[in-house]
Amino acid sequence: MKLKKSEQILLGITLTIGVVFLFQKFGSGLAGTDSGSSPSEVKSEVEAEVRKLSKAKTDLGKLTKKMNVGKFRLPPTSDSPEVYLHIRKTAEKCELGFSEFPSTPPQKGKGFQTIGYQFKATAELKNLVKFVDEIQSGVYLISLVNWSLKPAEDPKNVEANLSVVAYFQPVGGKR
Repeated sequence: MKLKKSEQILLGITLTIGVVFLFQKFGSGLAGTDSGSSPSEVKSEVEAEVRKLSKAKTDLGKLTKKMNVGKFRLPPTSDSPEVYLHIRKTAEKCELGFSEFPSTPPQKGKGFQTIGYQFKATAELKNLVKFVDEIQSGVYLISLVNWSLKPAEDPKNVEANLSVVAYFQPVGGKR
């Protein structure tokens, strides 16, 4: 569709008026006129925002440390006996009475490998919760995959089937 000469002139005038209006409304603030802010006021505002950002960064660092975020490491699968021992010692420390403790061969994932560990434990529920909390907040990246509970012969205890997965470096890689 081709515009007539009069339509082109009208469109040009409309666009010019729009640009002038936008410049008056928003552009003058960029030049420091009509905005009511002097360069020293702008500098003070920027410095205040930098202080807020610095405080937020410090607070985030404290929270990260408190929550143990980033404290884990991905060991090579050759360290799997150490991870196995870590899980076993944590279970013993949390007073979980357990029988078997088999593990799966390393499985490849995207950017990591996993080894699964399964065991049956008999303990008080609070000890199971303590174990789950400690195992998931330790130096290794380990997560609880599954657990099932049923009453034990001793009424204060439960029998649990636990499955955890430990994450390791990819083959030939470092994380």
